[in-house]
Formats: sequence, structure tokens, C-alpha cells
Amino acid sequence: MLTLREHPENTFVAWIYEGKKRRRKIFYHPHKNPDLRMAVKDLRSFNTPKFRDRFKLSHSQAEEIIKHLDDDTAPEGGLQSKFFKAKKYVINSLYTEMDTSGTKQRIIVDFPEKREYAYSMLVCAGSGSGKTWFLKEMVMRNLKGKTSHMRKFLWISNEYGIDKTIEELKKVKYINYFEGVDISDEAFDRSEMDSPQAFFEAEVAPKIDNLPEGSVVIIDDGMDSPLFRQLRRKINKLLRIGRHKNVALCYILHSIKAGLDSQQASSSCRYYCLFPRSAKGKITEYLKDQGLTMKEARQQVADFSETKSRHMIVRLHAPTCLINEQLLRLY
Repeated sequence: MLTLREHPENTFVAWIYEGKKRRRKIFYHPHKNPDLRMAVKDLRSFNTPKFRDRFKLSHSQAEEIIKHLDDDTAPEGGLQSKFFKAKKYVINSLYTEMDTSGTKQRIIVDFPEKREYAYSMLVCAGSGSGKTWFLKEMVMRNLKGKTSHMRKFLWISNEYGIDKTIEELKKVKYINYFEGVDISDEAFDRSEMDSPQAFFEAEVAPKIDNLPEGSVVIIDDGMDSPLFRQLRRKINKLLRIGRHKNVALCYILHSIKAGLDSQQASSSCRYYCLFPRSAKGKITEYLKDQGLTMKEARQQVADFSETKSRHMIVRLHAPTCLINEQLLRLY
């Protein structure tokens, strides 16, 4: 179940932000405990078009059901069957879902505090979906936070010299925490190295290998670089042993299933960040592979794509859940 209350058995999942400030932690608790359950001041918030469509209710029928739920009573007659289905849905939602739509609150996954291991993340979507922006924002939240939580970030990109999305990260004030490496064809040509392997060994590998504990490597569009073979090997190694060195990896691909480039991610990444407004069919199939039924997977993709947030984070390590800025749901 999800809860906002502290408990020794809790697992931290995400933060609630209001504006740019963190307000509260969201936890997972392994047992259904009514004392830890999130409270809803007004159950009328459930009376939405989506709720009415789900149970085939008119507006007045939905109002009657909500009133019975408030009064802890049950209707008589033909509405009774729908009432108990709706009641089960509402109670289950209070245990397994948080929805901040219509409020100023946002649900955010950040890098852990105190430079603890950040776990690895694969970010997948087509061009223009917001992959680089998503990671840039995640880095900026860390760099604008407490000094004791700030990490070293190494951003390796095929478009490092021309990508305006990351210009903010290159400011002088972040020079001790942010470093970039250009791995484009142009950078390789300027280096005058005689092979991609030589360029990788001289310009890329040492910077990764000498990162301090708590660092994060971000690899953007590595498949388009002349160093793609070398980067693939390094990515797979970081996914396997990065935890032991406390060096995490976030990397970007255009496809969820990208052959050798994504093979290790499925067993090593804690997070897959997907963008459900595009490639809905592929994301539905992916969620089905995670144990959801086809109907459940389609419903999840539909629900998350209808929020204001473009991304959807799939947390693969227990507790398994889906997260964006308006919606968090256990599955």
C-alpha cells in the first residue's frame, strides 16, 4: 500500500513537491494497514467522467454511490451491484494510488540524498519526446539542492556541443559537479585519433573510471556515435557492477527493445522512463511483459497518457509501480 506516514517497514518511493520545494515523502508499506492509509477529505473527487465511464454510471447515480460511501451505507435495488464494484475500486485506490491532478502538488523521483547509490535508469522514446529534458531536469534538481546531496555528473552525448537543452548545466557555477564529453563524428575527427577505440580509451573511459563515489554517468544517443560498440560494453559493465562502485548510469535509447543495447537493462535497471503519448502499442506490450494483463496494460497507458505529465516511470524493483508527476500507481 502507499502511505505518507512513517513506519519502520516502509520503503521510500518518491517525493511530493509543491512548486520547487519538497514537501513530503511517499512510502510503500508491505501490508494493508488502515491506520497508514491515505485519507481523502471528499470522496466526491472520485466522481469524474472516467469513474462514471468505468462503471457505466450517470452523474446522479455516481453522486448517490459516493453519498452511500460517505455514509457507510449501501443502496437498494438495481444500483447495488455497481455500488459494490465502485466501492471496491475506491478502497483499492486509497491503498494503491495517489493522484495529484487538479492540485499544485507534483510527484517526483529524484536522485537519492547524501550521494547514496542512485540506481540505473533507461530512458526510451522517439525523437522530440522529451528524453533529454527529463534527465536534465532531474540533474538540475540535484544541483540546486543541498550541497551535501550534490553529485558529480558525467554527460556523454553525441550532440553535446549543439544540444541547447543542457546549456543550463554548463554554467560555471556547476563546474565542479558537471562535466561533458562530446562523442560525435566531428569530435572524433578533431581528435585525430586513428580509431574509435583509441578515442574511447583516451577521452571517455578514464573519465568514467575515475569518477568519485555517488556519481552518475548519463549517456545520450550513444548508438549514433562512432564509439557505439565501446559504449555498449561500458554501459553493460556499469549496469552490472556500478552498484559496487556507487556509480549509477542513466542512458537514452529510442526503443524499449533495442537488442544488445537494452538487453542488460531489463535485469539491472531500477527504472524505465517511457513516454506513453507516443508508441502506445509498444509500451502496452512492455507492461504486459511485466505481468499485467493486456486490458490492464492498455488501461495504464491510457490513464498515464491523459495526464499533463509526458513521462511515465516504470519502477521495476519492489515495490513495482508506475509514476509521473500527477499519478503514482502500484501494479
